Amino acid sequence: MRTHVLLLIVVSGLACFGCDFKLEWPDIKPGGSSTPAAAVAATPTASTASTSGGIVMTPTPTLTPAAPSPAGAATIPRSDGSPSSKKDERHDGRQEKKKERHDDRQRDERQRDDRGRDQDRGRDRDRDQDRGQDRDGDRDRGHDRDADRDVLDRVLALTNEYRAQASLPPLRRDDDLDRAAQRYADRMAAEGFFDHESPSGDGPGERASAVGYPWRTLGENIARGHRSAEEVVRDWIRSPSHRANLENPNVDEIGLGVARGDRLYWVQELGARRR
Repeated sequence: MRTHVLLLIVVSGLACFGCDFKLEWPDIKPGGSSTPAAAVAATPTASTASTSGGIVMTPTPTLTPAAPSPAGAATIPRSDGSPSSKKDERHDGRQEKKKERHDDRQRDERQRDDRGRDQDRGRDRDRDQDRGQDRDGDRDRGHDRDADRDVLDRVLALTNEYRAQASLPPLRRDDDLDRAAQRYADRMAAEGFFDHESPSGDGPGERASAVGYPWRTLGENIARGHRSAEEVVRDWIRSPSHRANLENPNVDEIGLGVARGDRLYWVQELGARRR
């Protein structure tokens, strides 16, 4: 007589979607005993339709589904062992690049500020040097002006001494004629020419009018290379054309100038104003 054994497998509290169960029946021999090749087990096989987030079945009495991970999101381990998504990685990369750009901008700004401070300090040094040179130059020029004033006063005295010998009245210094004479002496010394007509074509009359002198009669003596008032007046007296200007009875005012270039340049403007 064959004995039928019914194997009933009850899985409670678990719903399995997409899983197949395979049931194996033991061979039952006469005599009522059975020798199973293995213990009766329920062996579920996972369906090929399951996703990475599907339920994993185990042969334990209580089946617990694995926690689903976000659909379609692959997980990667962080250095600290915590999971991070590719989206998080991209976000972290953008934040790092943003921080790098910010740091670069700050570094550039600091470098610009440093360069600006260096330039300011350099300009301050140059300005201080220029001021020092200006002060030194002012002292030198002040000394030169004082010396030149004494020299020109000596030229006036020698000129009037000569006019007195010729029975002519002395000449008076005139500010306008002084200005015209000094400007022309400075220009000849600076530009290195020597002539009664300047490179721009103006003559004694134009130069006197330019400083506001309303001349009626005008004469000009120039010289260069003479080292003293005595030398220059002596050579003017020796020259017939220059001596004629010194002896002109129609002039009563004089302007004088001297300037240093490659040598000394001397100018006399002798004139009379319109009445």
